[in-house]
Amino acid sequence: MAATPHEPPIRIIEGLAAEDSVLASLIPEAPTLSGLKFVDCRFDRCDFSRHALFRTVFEGCDLSECRFDKVDMAESQFVNCRASKARFVGAKSPQARFTNCNFSNTDWGGANLTGARFKDCKLTGANFHGASTPAIEFEDCRLNSAYVRALHFRKQTLKGLDFSDADLAGSDFRDALFLDCSLRGASLRGTRFEGADLRACDLGQITLSDAPVLRKAIISKDQAADLLVGVGLIVR
Repeated sequence: MAATPHEPPIRIIEGLAAEDSVLASLIPEAPTLSGLKFVDCRFDRCDFSRHALFRTVFEGCDLSECRFDKVDMAESQFVNCRASKARFVGAKSPQARFTNCNFSNTDWGGANLTGARFKDCKLTGANFHGASTPAIEFEDCRLNSAYVRALHFRKQTLKGLDFSDADLAGSDFRDALFLDCSLRGASLRGTRFEGADLRACDLGQITLSDAPVLRKAIISKDQAADLLVGVGLIVR
């Protein structure tokens, strides 16, 4: 029986610094960036949109304002990175992993994030408009003021998620379990919470117009009293 060929060793690139660059000019000997590992590199406003990043790893990198539009990023990993204001519009990122990263004000519009996982990430003001998100997972993430309309979290356990002031219109939280989460000030128009357990979630003061979306959700007695106050009733 013929021996199974070994996978080529991962090439590690450390300490590379670039600004306003197209990566082909920096790494001309690399026909693809797939499978490479970048460690402690700085890519200010660089354009990755002409490259494949399949299984590429970024660790401790500064990717601020970089462009990843329509890039194949399947199974890629971003660990301890700074990528504020980066663009991932239309990126193909199924099964990608994002850990302890700053993605504030990033644009994920139309991206494929099927099975992607965000853990310990800052996503303040992030835009997920039109993104494909089946089986997406967030854990211990800040999504305050983010645009996360029409995302599907049905039957998920949601831990440590801050949705304060986020736009959650049309999202599906049916039968989800909320643990140490916040919905304070979030836009909930058309959101579904049937069967969701919200007892460990900060609901803030729900307005009269938002109250019906919590129909059939599970809340505590203290939360029920707060909701009544929020809609203008006096609880004695």
